[in-house]
Amino acid sequence: VVTITGSVGKTTVKEMCSSIASEKEPICATEGNYNNLIGLPLTLLKNDDAETAILEAGISEKGEMEILSRISKPDIAVITNIGDMHAETLGGRQETAREKLKISLDLKKNGVLIIPDDNVITDNISDMSNVYTVSETDAYADYFICENISTEYGRRITVMKKDGKIFKDIDIPAYGGHMGVNAAFAVAVSDMLGISEKRIRAGLKKYNHCGERQRIVENGYVTIISDCYNSGPQSSIAAIEVFNEIVKSKEKLYNKIKKVLLLGSMLELGDISVNKHRRIGEILVTSEPDALITFGAEAREIAHGAWQKGFPKNKTVTLDEDGETKIKNILSALINEPTVILIKGSRRLKMERFTEYLLEI
Repeated sequence: VVTITGSVGKTTVKEMCSSIASEKEPICATEGNYNNLIGLPLTLLKNDDAETAILEAGISEKGEMEILSRISKPDIAVITNIGDMHAETLGGRQETAREKLKISLDLKKNGVLIIPDDNVITDNISDMSNVYTVSETDAYADYFICENISTEYGRRITVMKKDGKIFKDIDIPAYGGHMGVNAAFAVAVSDMLGISEKRIRAGLKKYNHCGERQRIVENGYVTIISDCYNSGPQSSIAAIEVFNEIVKSKEKLYNKIKKVLLLGSMLELGDISVNKHRRIGEILVTSEPDALITFGAEAREIAHGAWQKGFPKNKTVTLDEDGETKIKNILSALINEPTVILIKGSRRLKMERFTEYLLEI
């Protein structure tokens, strides 16, 4: 049993691990968002014939992870990262780390925990004897990502294991540096499962995005990055990086690319909401978008953050959740030439409706 959690990236790592493990033997894996107190046990109960279970454990309240660990009893537990998701209910990063670490409470005998090389996690672990780290910065980590580069078709990583083994030039059909890190976690898990490097390569090559997570759709000369499953500060920064990479690749095909950002509110952030939204606005200015559209009351702060960094107000539209029709009209007028558009927002906002609209017009 492999049980995977994290503020962001857990679904991606689960999908990558599943793609790899299925190269070797029958598996069961969490489907969709069946990652909670109901979904995780249902996944286990309906898959008696699998050799390996790849489970995703998602929490939004304190106390839930302890139960998920008790139900799954993992051989391998994974924490992809600690971020600000559900800060309103879980608390700050320290408190979130302590909750996520409860995934290891019911590790089987000789079980292992795989974590990022992040002090907010390691400072909360007293015994590191069965803990393995994945890092992009620490060459002494158990799995060191010594290469994570953009390619025409996604990412290419090289991972060096502490014992000297090297997983060299592994290609992943996904954009963004965070996807290279996610793939490194999948490499670490698969190595722990005794899966060969050949099968790791084959499995990652077949990786496919799950649902509305970084779904990239080509519609004529319009490229839509539909990243609408959910939204938080870390995943929004990653989505902007993906946006920049795809813009760069499209600029090789067209003389001019119109760049559009449609960003919805990031919910459940509590007291840090204003600062985190404004920070996204500050960051997106470097992408030099032709248009910034915000959707939802909280998302207005994204625009304020951008304006503080000098982004023109005449390139900005801020709308509340009753502005769906206005947004559709704006999008219709904008996509009259080669365009890359990022659509992202929290699950409650159902931002994928704008993706489907663009595919229909």
